[in-house]
Amino acid sequence: MHCHSALPLEQAEVAERRQIIDVPATVFDVIEHRTLAVTCRCGQTHVSSFPCDATELVQYGPNVRALGVHLPRAKCCHTHAPPN
Repeated sequence: MHCHSALPLEQAEVAERRQIIDVPATVFDVIEHRTLAVTCRCGQTHVSSFPCDATELVQYGPNVRALGVHLPRAKCCHTHAPPN
């Protein structure tokens, strides 16, 4: 049953809080490294080298790796079980 009286909003208190954590939508920075090959007149081919930290065909940078470490530990990624 509702009395339809005006509610005393100045007496309102926070009953519960909920937070949604999200990462900002951004554009990925992709840095492509290429090696160059050139053949000398004598027939020997010389190939340049990649930077020492570019060891795989595709790899993740430090920001993506940090996010991968954080997300499994964050409560936001767990399925929520009903309270006991």
